[in-house]
Amino acid sequence: MKPPTAYISPLIKPKVVIVLFILAAAAISLGTLIPQIGSASPAFFEHWRRQSPRIYFMVDLFQLNQIFTSGWFLTLACIIELALGYSIFRQFVNNIRKKQGAPPSAACREAIPCATPPSWDRIAGPLKSRGYSPQHQDETFYLFAKHPFARWGSLILHSGLFLLITAGFIHLTFQQRGFAQIIEGRVSSGREEMFLSTSLGLLQKRFDPGFQTLLNKFTHSYWDTGSIKEINSSILLFDDSGSVSPREETVAVNHPVTYKGVRIHQSYEYGYTVSFMLTKPGGKSTLTHFPLYNPDTPGAPWTGGGGFAKSPYFFTIQLFPSLSRKSPSQGHPILYLRVSRPGAGQVFDGLLPPGKSILLDGNLLQFFRLSWWSGLIYEKGSDMPVAYAGFGVICLGAMLMFFFSHREIYVTMQDSEIKIAGWTKRDRLFFNEELAEIKKDIARLC
Repeated sequence: MKPPTAYISPLIKPKVVIVLFILAAAAISLGTLIPQIGSASPAFFEHWRRQSPRIYFMVDLFQLNQIFTSGWFLTLACIIELALGYSIFRQFVNNIRKKQGAPPSAACREAIPCATPPSWDRIAGPLKSRGYSPQHQDETFYLFAKHPFARWGSLILHSGLFLLITAGFIHLTFQQRGFAQIIEGRVSSGREEMFLSTSLGLLQKRFDPGFQTLLNKFTHSYWDTGSIKEINSSILLFDDSGSVSPREETVAVNHPVTYKGVRIHQSYEYGYTVSFMLTKPGGKSTLTHFPLYNPDTPGAPWTGGGGFAKSPYFFTIQLFPSLSRKSPSQGHPILYLRVSRPGAGQVFDGLLPPGKSILLDGNLLQFFRLSWWSGLIYEKGSDMPVAYAGFGVICLGAMLMFFFSHREIYVTMQDSEIKIAGWTKRDRLFFNEELAEIKKDIARLC
């Protein structure tokens, strides 16, 4: 029966390792390029599905919209982690059990004739002057080494990669991520119900941030080409316990804010919010907010709609923020509203100016307010310290591998001859030149 290592050993072959890391790099790139669930609103994915049904079907089938929590990515990460772990084990055992035995025979063919062999101390002089330190001595040979610690560089580098993959496993298991539409001037609940979509790790059931968010002001600017230049959300963060004063922060793209262990990111999704007040004849009022989404083409209306809370009405909304129908900034907005009701069909179809009201079956509907909403991404996980540690270990291993060259020189004396052999993994040309100089120096001692 084959030992378990017989099945793991092929994983550390160079070709297999290259393929594994190419697959991992491709998966991470796709996860960066393709919008992931928990990073965008459900409306975004629904719009994508309607516009490109075949492409979206393939993306959803292979879980490319949730790569980092997919089964195939977890399997790939397990294989890479297993290969790295076995490689680290092999390198550690080899370094610990490294035999300080006879020098490589192929490098000992050249001998220096020496009628009166010098003492070991005199032979050690030329090597010590070049930074070599004695590692082993017996009656047959003398071993000198320069930068012996550098032989651990590869192991340390692989250990850093192992930590990075481990951070990925922690992320897959414990991550909590949610996308929320925060309306300007309103406070979020601070519970999972505030999210339009969530992406949870394998061992997570809910994501309650534990604090409330108030969007003070949403600002954005455009380039001359019409593409978005800058997005900022000025927010107030409230601790649920009420024991901590509100904290004011500004969230921008690539500039997240961390509060109570939760990172808040600014997404590229934003839009207008149309708020309607429906007042029944008895005086009871219901306020409902409809988010409108940024149009794909300049000059097109901002659209949205849905069912009105606690009523049978369904709204279809088109908004032009300004009379010019070109500027996305608010200025004398034009709202086109269509209202329908089951059994009665369309009950209203027309324009509704801000602040104005219309009658719907005896109910008073008022265009209450027009404001911005901002898409904020909340993310919580304990993987970042491990990832930072892994990156630091990788830097240390790379420094040992590329800035320090582990070199060994063996010196033997036999039958009035001195034989010198050398070994190194890197910079062999310079090492051979150095070895030739050392041979000359030792030859002068004879």
